[in-house]
Amino acid sequence: MPSNQLETAFWLESDRMLELNFSQEKLDIQKSVVIEEFKQRYLNQPYGDAHLKLRQLHFQVHPYQWATIGKEISHIEEATLDEVREFFFGYYAPNNATLVVAGDVEPARVLELAHKWFGDIPRRKLKKHPIPQEPPQGEARSMRVQGDVPLEAVYKMYHVPAHTERAYYLTDILTDILSNGKSSRLFQVMVKEKQLSPQVNAFSWGMHDPGAVSIDGRVVKGKTIEAYETALQEVLDSLQELTEEELQRVKNKLEATFVMQKTTILNKAMGLAISDSLGDPALVNTTAEIYRAISLEEVKQAAATYFAPSNCSTLYYLPKNHA
Repeated sequence: MPSNQLETAFWLESDRMLELNFSQEKLDIQKSVVIEEFKQRYLNQPYGDAHLKLRQLHFQVHPYQWATIGKEISHIEEATLDEVREFFFGYYAPNNATLVVAGDVEPARVLELAHKWFGDIPRRKLKKHPIPQEPPQGEARSMRVQGDVPLEAVYKMYHVPAHTERAYYLTDILTDILSNGKSSRLFQVMVKEKQLSPQVNAFSWGMHDPGAVSIDGRVVKGKTIEAYETALQEVLDSLQELTEEELQRVKNKLEATFVMQKTTILNKAMGLAISDSLGDPALVNTTAEIYRAISLEEVKQAAATYFAPSNCSTLYYLPKNHA
């Protein structure tokens, strides 16, 4: 919003944090909205529920097995007004929040408004749930599902370190080497050279606790899943031949992305908020330095460790009536 409406923003957000207008009528309306979102995003489009199912296979203990929206529609339908109210007062509190204000503002004025609009909101007793840590995965897991989809698809998920660990950045670099642009290894081999897939994507989920990297791809008609998986593993194994030149090219792309992100007010604010939630606000300015310092041998070792078949969960999504 315009900077001359800064106090309006503080008023809105402080009112929202102080207390919501809880009523059964409003809850029922929002349930309907979220249920429609669940259907649209996960149930009413081809492959839409693939990651919902894969998360439950991959995370056996950690709550990451749940998408934020829930595992199934009944989880939304059965939420009670008391549960929603208890959740709100257990988490939406000034002692559990980071406030970031970015734009054409004066720091002194921001602090003044923060005290005015948030200062008298009481601290709350936060709900504390011990989060079980996912044990190491000792062998490959897989499952097969069928749906109204045009092509066979293969979804793979690998365990990787937490966002607060240096090794997280190694896996992030690896996903860029694998699938960032048409010069990436997966595009060159899987799409262009062997024509096994119309598109293959590798990406990090960016989870704060030890999380996941995914590699998703669909199999061209006339090709087999076996051929696809063999070629994919060959690409992952080929990361041991990674060169300094290729690594530097990816680092340059990442640094350019960081620079471009800082050209917008929204991205600056989000970057600072995320860095603070990770425990170090300075990360908003030092992340690029972490990537610059990563060595070729570190990346190769990370590829061998995290892309091991025993560290992988695979979902095979097949057309209905598939043999």
